[in-house]
Amino acid sequence: KDYLDNMESLLRSPISVRFQRAAEMAGEVTRVHEMIEAWIGWWRDVLFVAAAADAPLVNVDRIGLLRDYAVRYGVQRSVEVLHALRRTEDRIGNNANLRLAIEVLMFDLPH
Repeated sequence: KDYLDNMESLLRSPISVRFQRAAEMAGEVTRVHEMIEAWIGWWRDVLFVAAAADAPLVNVDRIGLLRDYAVRYGVQRSVEVLHALRRTEDRIGNNANLRLAIEVLMFDLPH
């Protein structure tokens, strides 16, 4: 749940705050992987709700917020965020600079 709360906060934050958070996370590769996995689960749920898919949700306890995100971001933007999260995972898995990979992700997240 902390990872989802952090994501909500970041989405409301200016890029300077996002970059500050990226710098803070740069030494925590295990936490970054956990965070990305939680965010992938969230955006997958947003996508399913936006597409009115008949699929089980991971974050069913936050259905109201999922609906809000689905309306705000829709199918296309949800897919774009999921791709950005997967690219970030791939970059980190290929030994990219962790801070740089997170900073790029911060640009790719909705503003």
